[in-house]
Parts: sequence; C-alpha cells; structure tokens
Amino acid sequence: MGSNTPQQSRTQRAADSRARARQIQQDQIKREKRKRMAIVWGSVVATLAVVAVVVAFVLSNSAKDVPAAGQSSGSANKQGGIVLTASDALAEPKEKLAKDVDADSVDVPEEPPQEDPKTVPGAKKPGKDEPLHIIIYADLACVHCWDFEEQNAEAMKRWLDEGKVTVEYRLLNFLDSPGNKNYPARGANAAYCVAEKKPEAYNEFVSTLFGTFGDHQGQGLSDDEIEAEADKLGADIGDCMDDGTYRPMVNYTTAKARAAGVRGTPTVFVGEENMKTEMPQGQSFEQWVESKLDS
Repeated sequence: MGSNTPQQSRTQRAADSRARARQIQQDQIKREKRKRMAIVWGSVVATLAVVAVVVAFVLSNSAKDVPAAGQSSGSANKQGGIVLTASDALAEPKEKLAKDVDADSVDVPEEPPQEDPKTVPGAKKPGKDEPLHIIIYADLACVHCWDFEEQNAEAMKRWLDEGKVTVEYRLLNFLDSPGNKNYPARGANAAYCVAEKKPEAYNEFVSTLFGTFGDHQGQGLSDDEIEAEADKLGADIGDCMDDGTYRPMVNYTTAKARAAGVRGTPTVFVGEENMKTEMPQGQSFEQWVESKLDS
C-alpha cells in the first residue's frame, strides 16, 4: 500500500497541471472573445452615434437654412398676428408690415422673463361698441394649445359670427425640434400661406391643424399632409410650402412674442387681461369671456 502512494501523487499532480493548463487556455480564449466583441460593439455604437449626429444635423439644418429676413404676410399686423373678424373673414391690417421682415431686427431680451406679461402690443380694453379682442399666442406642437382649442374653438366661432369678438392668432415656433422636423414653423408657414391664398379658410385650417394633435401627439404632420388639409379647404399652398415662403415671417412673429415677454403657449389675452393671471379661479375661459361680454 505504502509503495503506491508516491505514484498516485505524481499522477494526481500531472492531472492537476493539465486541468490548470486547460483552464488558463479557456480563460485566454474567453478574454480574446470579449476583446473582439468589445471592438465590434464599440464600432457599432460609434457608427450609430455618427448616424444620429448626422440625422440631427440634417434635421436641425432645416431651421438653420431659413434666413432671418424674408417676405412678410400681407394679412398680418406688425406683431405677425392674423385677425379674424368672423369665422370666415380676416381683418385688413391697420398698419401694414414692410415687404420684408427680419427677426434679427427685433430687440429680444437675452434673459427670458420670470413672470407672465401683464400686457402685450394690441391688448386693450374695447371702446364703446367695439368687439372684445382676443389674442392667442400658440404653438402647433403644444399640447395645452390643443386643449385650449378643443375646449373653446366652437365658442370663439360663435362669438365671431355674432360680431361680439375679434380673434387674433400669433402662431409661434417655440417647440421646433429635429424630432418634429420643425413642425411648428412649417405649420405656421402654412397658415400664412392659407391667409394669402384663401383667407376665408384660415380659421378652419388653423382649427384643423390643432385638431390633428391627438393623432400625432406633437410629432407633427408632414408637408404633404399639411398641404392635403389645405387642399380640402380649396387652398393650393404647394409652392408656398415648398419654398417656405413665410418661414422668416414665423421667426419674426416668434421674436416679437419674446420681445413682448411671452414665455410659453398658450398665452391668451382677452381685452387687456392675461388669462393666466386674471381669469378667476373656478371659471372656464368661456364663462370668463361671457362675463366680459355681458358687462
């Protein structure tokens, strides 16, 4: 028995050595595999990152390529607003814009305001026998603007056709982004196009664009889809959309809004009062306006 022990020990040691060698070899193989995978995945991630940057660059350039100066809208006032006197009629601007507008010419504060504006240009108490004027700063990708329109569009249409109010839309591009392909600017451009091509369809067109929000949830419509909505109302805006005719005008209107202290949408003035700060708690917008019309 005693004579077999050294031999068994040598045999065991040899087996252990072979096992360790196999383990070292397997560990080396695993390390090399991990390195190769890291290189492959690193390349994939880097490629995807480059693609993402390129896509973002291309999309954002659609905004950067829009010149600051460009053609004004003959239907717009000096704040860029379009004023409805009835649900199918626009007011002639009291003061016409110059042929071209330039967003860079507007004196916009470097720091955004900390409070909502108490007044904006054009907001005023109506004179005797004058209709109540409602100013709406809105963005077509703004969910709260959609809510406001959903709740109040019919009431505003009724007041317009009864001659009790005038309604002014100042459409902004606060929410332009690569993700929505600058839909607020594209949609606002289209609204100016419709105001020029078929003014009687302006109100319905703007309401239609807001009405689509529930489907796209802020991602916006394509240019073809926007054109199709205008076409249903008899407005051919294809060339106007392709050229981005009023994109500088949208930038100008947005700059004027910022200069007036508007920091979010919707910002709504009824007469001289800001809805956000002056509408009594517990009242709806419709109730608040009705109380003003009755006073």
